[in-house]
Amino acid sequence: MPHLLCIFYPKSGLFSILCTFEKSCMKIEKFYLLAIIMAFLWGCSSDDNSIAEAETEDSIPAFELIGEDESSIYRYQYDPFSETGSTANLSQEDNVARNYITLRQVNEVLSFFSLSAGSFSLVQKNLLNNSATAVDDFISISPERSIIYGATSETQILMAYYSPPNSGQLGVRTLDIASGTFVDTPLATNVFDTSVPLYFGQRLFVSYLNNTNQYEMLVFNTADLTIVRTFEFGDRFPSFFINKAGNLVLFRGLSGMFSREIYDIEIMELIEERTFQLDQFFSTGPIEAYLSAEKLYYQSSLVQPAPIASTPAIYDFLTNENTVIDLISILDDVRAEVGQELVLTDFDYDVENGVFLVGFAKSGQGIDFEGGVMAISENGTLIGVVELPFVPTYFIKPY
Repeated sequence: MPHLLCIFYPKSGLFSILCTFEKSCMKIEKFYLLAIIMAFLWGCSSDDNSIAEAETEDSIPAFELIGEDESSIYRYQYDPFSETGSTANLSQEDNVARNYITLRQVNEVLSFFSLSAGSFSLVQKNLLNNSATAVDDFISISPERSIIYGATSETQILMAYYSPPNSGQLGVRTLDIASGTFVDTPLATNVFDTSVPLYFGQRLFVSYLNNTNQYEMLVFNTADLTIVRTFEFGDRFPSFFINKAGNLVLFRGLSGMFSREIYDIEIMELIEERTFQLDQFFSTGPIEAYLSAEKLYYQSSLVQPAPIASTPAIYDFLTNENTVIDLISILDDVRAEVGQELVLTDFDYDVENGVFLVGFAKSGQGIDFEGGVMAISENGTLIGVVELPFVPTYFIKPY
């Protein structure tokens, strides 16, 4: 039974034209023929330029991330037009603890949770107006209660706990940030283990394994503090995320057979359901995935032992084709380019530009807290690398 807050981691074309002229051809005919040939070659040259431009149109898109080195936490913003980035030191500017344990994002607000002397605090960073708010010592670990994880809504802090410790009695404390008042709400009994939470649209999605090895998930309304719906999965693993339309996408899976269900976020009623087969393991609870135009962009788990745990992949629900990016080969190329061993840190997918973003840390003798970002196209081509003087740990989602 866990007791601590979970740490939430033709290009050079060669054309040969053979022309045979009768010696009796008039000079004027030669002139016209030369003009035609020149026009043909000019057209080929223009076509070559168009092809080259089409093949080089992929570029590293704009992105934002959180990174860290041995002393500070940073916000980094990459500008694709200047091909440079701007960095803000959040530890110096906003007193974000270097050893924060959890980072949550809700729209434009980042919440950095920290633990000190048995009490939890957080710093909320508004990315739009660049303001920061600290909430200190808002809940403590005690003999009566062990903290499982933390989350935030737009105006609340949500802390899940067992009370008493080791009891399997799961509850959530909902604390109003403005007033400091809170309400404790029982959620479930006989809980053996919990997954990290997912918050979206005044809904907290809480998934867990009960004492009879059955998976369940409840949907908690953070506005009126009621349970909207409880899902029972049996021995099938529940994996879920929010799609672009703002609805819940839920996978139920076992041995490569899955159902894909989409639910209305407000009333939790089923909108769509289909089955699919994919030789893949999705972790229980929230997953880093995107559903766009009937394509699933996700992290494909690799059979171990392997140099890395997972790689970006695309599954097409219309054709049932699964495309797995050869990240191992790309890593070899980047490793040769930067001259260091690399450790992957975070993953994101830019839906608008169709680009996978993969964060990495450099690992080698004399290398401390340096890293970068790889941009990879959907066809598995390395677009480019941005090297950083710190390690990227979280890609900020669009807000």
